[in-house]
Amino acid sequence: MLLISIISLFNLQLFSQDKIISQGDWKANSYFITFEGNWEIIENNEGSYLLIHDNFSTKKAPDLKLYISKLALDNIDASNADDISNSVFIAKLNTYKGASKYRIPDEINLQEYQSIIVHCKKFDKFWGGSPLWRVN
Repeated sequence: MLLISIISLFNLQLFSQDKIISQGDWKANSYFITFEGNWEIIENNEGSYLLIHDNFSTKKAPDLKLYISKLALDNIDASNADDISNSVFIAKLNTYKGASKYRIPDEINLQEYQSIIVHCKKFDKFWGGSPLWRVN
């Protein structure tokens, strides 16, 4: 019985391991915006998540939202940042400093997307983002 419990615990830990899919650094769209830190996208048996690291910091704004986009970061600006034909809303940014975690919807195929971005919807201001670099 003890052996079965140990094997079950080992299997549970094996399947709950996080796999890093993508990682990068935030880049501001303007010199007037503080927007820095690291992030990564992980997958595990519960789904995919965007993890923003402890070193994250950005200027406050009333309506900052996270999106993933099919466009390359260099081709994104305020006019197309939240265009539903190219971008998918992930979540409202819930902190301006420090770590946070956001669930990526299961129906999203990350292979179809090139960038992760933050956009201030209220003022139609593209905050910045990062390319979705793939980790092998």
